[in-house]
Amino acid sequence: MPVAKVIAPGFQTTVQDLGRFGYRHLGVPVSGGIDKWALRLANRLVGNDEGDAALEMTMSGPTLLFLRDCVAAITGADMAPQLSGQDAPMWQSFFCSAGDTLSFSYRRTGCRAYLAISGGVDVPPVLGSRSTFLAAGFGGLNGRPLRAGDLVKTAEGDPSTAGLGNRLAHHLRPAYLPETRIKVIAGINADRFSNYEYTKLFGLTFTVTRRLSRMGCFLDGPDIKVSGQAGSGESYPVAPGTIQVLPAGKPVVLLNDAQSTGGYPQIACIISAELWKIGQAMPGDKVTFEATDQETAHQMLKNRHNELALVEKVPRVEFRKKTSKGCYEIVLQNYPDNRKDINIKLNRGE
Repeated sequence: MPVAKVIAPGFQTTVQDLGRFGYRHLGVPVSGGIDKWALRLANRLVGNDEGDAALEMTMSGPTLLFLRDCVAAITGADMAPQLSGQDAPMWQSFFCSAGDTLSFSYRRTGCRAYLAISGGVDVPPVLGSRSTFLAAGFGGLNGRPLRAGDLVKTAEGDPSTAGLGNRLAHHLRPAYLPETRIKVIAGINADRFSNYEYTKLFGLTFTVTRRLSRMGCFLDGPDIKVSGQAGSGESYPVAPGTIQVLPAGKPVVLLNDAQSTGGYPQIACIISAELWKIGQAMPGDKVTFEATDQETAHQMLKNRHNELALVEKVPRVEFRKKTSKGCYEIVLQNYPDNRKDINIKLNRGE
């Protein structure tokens, strides 16, 4: 059922869920949200399953006209969202009435934002996922970014307002900074680098280039040279977060839409708990890498999953909804004394 109409599409707005698994042996990448933590949280905030599809917005977001009431949440990059001319909250669910317009500007921090809508974005699944794979043109909405005039659909029926008022506490919200440190573990081909060349990856600063897409993030910085086995030509499995070193000596971080195997030597791999950092980086941002071990990586991943459970209810929630009689209904939920769903109808102008 259509919930919104696309008035303007933004730079690159696609439908993404947590990804497409079980087909990498056939050359089909995972796809899915680049910053999966922001995607998971957006869904949690509106009361969806974490794996429901949402909209991923890159650098600048769309303008949407809501066709029916729903609950929405925005996480990730700050694109100055506005709901019918008023600032819309981030990292907190909010109510959208039919006729409201949600708009975004160019990013102020971060690179990718996520918009979840109660009920989840509904497109036909392809190979078990609703994620858009742009290079092959399948998944999502006809395998492409959103265009003006497209309809964003959710599941049939009235959307639930159970998630209204959910928020993530300020101290848990990530900071998207122009300089970031990212933890990595040794790559499958780390032994193809001398100790001197391998340690260049750590402590020195790399710069995110303009070659930045859902397939990979190319970095500029000190050259890293491969040792004597450089011409072997063997291909190895790769995964999102794999750092390959190109023949020119520059590293590239593979992301969700990258190929499933690669022949360039893999010097390291970004740990899952911190892959979002490179996904939120912009051209010109500075990156330094820090070596860690698998035990630490597993513990950090567990900690990130635990953070997803820390979504809380705002003590007092207000939202306005137009009634059929042209009045306004103010719904107050979750008072400290546990009274719920107190409905107060006001005539327009009161």
